[in-house]
Amino acid sequence: MRMAANSPETFPQVAKLGLPLFIGLRDLDIPLLRGHLKAYREAWRESGQAGPADVFLRIPVYAAPTEQAAREEPRAAMTYFFERHVELVRSGLGRAGAGPGDRRQAMADRIVNMSYDEILKTRVAFGTAPALRDRLGEIAEEPGARGIVAELNPSGLLSLDQMRRTLDVLTREVIPTFR
Repeated sequence: MRMAANSPETFPQVAKLGLPLFIGLRDLDIPLLRGHLKAYREAWRESGQAGPADVFLRIPVYAAPTEQAAREEPRAAMTYFFERHVELVRSGLGRAGAGPGDRRQAMADRIVNMSYDEILKTRVAFGTAPALRDRLGEIAEEPGARGIVAELNPSGLLSLDQMRRTLDVLTREVIPTFR
């Protein structure tokens, strides 16, 4: 069993429970994630958990034959995805258990103000097979993730052919290089 976390308080709580961590890049970007994972690992050690902390990262992945296609083909879908996510974050404002309203509002504001270039840099892995090998290797290494869960169509707007192409590139050209 893995437990998701996305607020500064939940990362140490999950560690103290001795649970492996499952995190996504909807609310957090890679730079914020580093700090939260540091707190998770410190709490893991301080609470006497055995072995290394177990972290899996969920990230949108898109493969295309060229870097330009990998960047541009999913643009509308990812823009929609993050717009919809902001609506969900804002809908939780004031709800019990949703966390401090000012934090949720700041999160929504941060996402609204992200450029597509920032999304590409901090929240997704898009590219050709060689670029994805580099990007996923870097992303897994940076926060120390043991594994990656690829989201092939987080917005629901990509075609079946686009998802199949990404899956094919991942399974034939990217994943085998990590074994």
